[in-house]
Amino acid sequence: MKKNNWDWLKLIAVGRILSAVPFFMYVGSIQQLIVLWKLSATEAGLIQTSLVTGFAIALFISSYCSDFYNPNRILFIYLIINFLSSFIFYLIAKDFWTASFINFFIGFAQGGIYGPTILLVSEKFKSKNKGTAMGIMLGSQSLGYGISLTLSYIITTNYAYKISFLTASLISFVG
Repeated sequence: MKKNNWDWLKLIAVGRILSAVPFFMYVGSIQQLIVLWKLSATEAGLIQTSLVTGFAIALFISSYCSDFYNPNRILFIYLIINFLSSFIFYLIAKDFWTASFINFFIGFAQGGIYGPTILLVSEKFKSKNKGTAMGIMLGSQSLGYGISLTLSYIITTNYAYKISFLTASLISFVG
């Protein structure tokens, strides 16, 4: 495959790592949030469930829309939603209801990023290299999730959950 396709994939991989950082920012901070927000175990789990629900809905919508519209544009829209929702989470999440509502949109953004990215990688590489390219993209996303969990836990433990949320938001902006 052409070298420029691999260079393009490197940029996509870095973008996926950085844009995935908000995904587990809540989970990495959950130990303190349960106490600070007075969450029951059920409420704590439902906040993360709202993220997964948003992810599933947006994955369907973004994949469907990619059949009719430019996947680059769809990806860009969801990247903006990703930054805005994670920044809004930083600004106003303070209890079960606000966190559930906004975490839904973080998941929504993540699902919306996933579908078009897979499509774009699939279109860029021929079958001989498609598996490797897809693995790099998915591995980058998973690395971003791992960084999200680790970074949010470390920052929350050593500083504050709000700083953790702001950091994840700003990293997603760069992504």
